[in-house]
Amino acid sequence: MASISYRRRLDTNQTADSLDSGFSSLNTYPNGCQTKLRRSLQVDDVLWFCTFILTVWYFELPLSLLIDVRVNWFFLSYSILCQLCFFLIGLYLCSNDDRNLSYEWPKIYPKLFFLAVILFLFSCIMFCLATWKLWGFWTIYIVLVTFMFTTVVISFL
Repeated sequence: MASISYRRRLDTNQTADSLDSGFSSLNTYPNGCQTKLRRSLQVDDVLWFCTFILTVWYFELPLSLLIDVRVNWFFLSYSILCQLCFFLIGLYLCSNDDRNLSYEWPKIYPKLFFLAVILFLFSCIMFCLATWKLWGFWTIYIVLVTFMFTTVVISFL
């Protein structure tokens, strides 16, 4: 019968004997660096893209927002302003050189992240109020499809 020799574990300050491989399972990132995994293209991503393109085509979104008299420009301008501030906060968080991953942002910048969420929600509400006379209940559909398409695009960045 072959004798099994034990060797010291590398992750417990040389205090325990075991048959492990010697690799620490606590730190899976080399040199403490975390890498972002890329997501592969899936069927639902293509479907959200097609849905967004068909929605823009059917509702003639840019043209009808600019020339239709039923659009409330007061709410639409506030919607655009809130969306612009939301994107500027997103650019600030992405351009920060502290190498934090996006799921850590609420812990590191809680007030800024909360402000971004509030700005996004106000932007959606203001857009619905601005275009309700034009499309009615379909306004909520347009906001949902645009949000899902944006989420799909951002997941590939």
